[in-house]
Amino acid sequence: MLLMPDDLENLIKHYLKTSFLKGVNVHKTFNQKDWVYFSKGAKRLSDYFTEGRGALPKDYFNDPVLRSGYLFYFLPVNLMKMIAVLRQFEPKELVSGQVRILDMGCGPATMSLGFMTHYAELLKAKKIKDAWLDFTLLDHNFHILKDAKALHDAYALKLGNITGFKSACSVKNYDIKRGGLLRFLRKHRYHFIVVSNVLNEIGDRNKCADFINQLMSDHLEPRGKLILLEPALKKSSRDLQAIRDYIVVDKKSGFVHAPCLHQEVCPLNVANKKDWCHFYFSWERPEMIEKVDRLIGNKKDFLATSYLVLGKTPREVTFDDFLFRSISNQMPSNGKREVVLCGPKGRYHLTRLDKLASNTNRDFEKIRRGDLVCFPVSNTGYLPDAYLDLKSNDAISILKPNS
Repeated sequence: MLLMPDDLENLIKHYLKTSFLKGVNVHKTFNQKDWVYFSKGAKRLSDYFTEGRGALPKDYFNDPVLRSGYLFYFLPVNLMKMIAVLRQFEPKELVSGQVRILDMGCGPATMSLGFMTHYAELLKAKKIKDAWLDFTLLDHNFHILKDAKALHDAYALKLGNITGFKSACSVKNYDIKRGGLLRFLRKHRYHFIVVSNVLNEIGDRNKCADFINQLMSDHLEPRGKLILLEPALKKSSRDLQAIRDYIVVDKKSGFVHAPCLHQEVCPLNVANKKDWCHFYFSWERPEMIEKVDRLIGNKKDFLATSYLVLGKTPREVTFDDFLFRSISNQMPSNGKREVVLCGPKGRYHLTRLDKLASNTNRDFEKIRRGDLVCFPVSNTGYLPDAYLDLKSNDAISILKPNS
């Protein structure tokens, strides 16, 4: 279960009041008027995102109401998605010590705040010795870069009492649509490159794939990870699937680290042109999100996202051939249940009749989207679209829930 730190929630609320409100009450605690005011921008943005980005005003961060609404509602939601993705890796797989991070289309330092939170948690749990984070934040909007710098610096100050933790950032104005990234970044290389919610600004799938491939080649350290996050929508998710196969299968210029457990062609690009790979992460909604949800009629019970993590070298942790990730939720119907699993053996539509439930397969009905599941299959090849019926004596188990 993902939990947003109280200190971070309070920091965001304090920044909103002191930066977007005027008057004698800016330093007092949040009141009902504040909730209503900042929820206006959140509601408008939520409607724009639901209707489609075509309706979204150009340079909407220039509008203080929309910008503050984003900080109030979408910033906490999206930074927690970043933490959820980072938690897919063992601490030993993440670079510690001095860590250079490039955040493309950084917004208000959303993903950077997620990185800071995750590394601070690893330090407090004594899973790493030190973390000196060095962020380069790129965005084309001056106002949001100012917010990003202020939020980063305030949060770095709060986390500064954690032994071994340091964080610094530089912000740079860069419009991804104009190109020229190689000249802009020169020969700098990074341990992490984050590209979040900006693929639609680059162009079609082919342009996006070429851009990501070049970004990895020129600016990612050998042990580095390139992280792409997009909304859990069909088009953006299938864009990620296309980028994955272009880099991993066609160009063979990189390896997928997550969420996939194999380097074969994505079965959703072969057997089915309609499905898309996306996930839901469980979290405990912060008070600020619960209140905004009530005001605008939303309910963020889960964090929905599509993501892809790539590297120049194979992932340090290897997976057994019988390990699968569930890419569906339970699909019950007429005395049976079905889930879809994807792994080194391929994609399997696995069905179990309710009357065949047993001690060895009792985990089957608990499987949820994103869970890591162990299920031995007999075939020796890779099947992109296979069907299997689970028998009462078949063994299946959840190794790691997606939470």
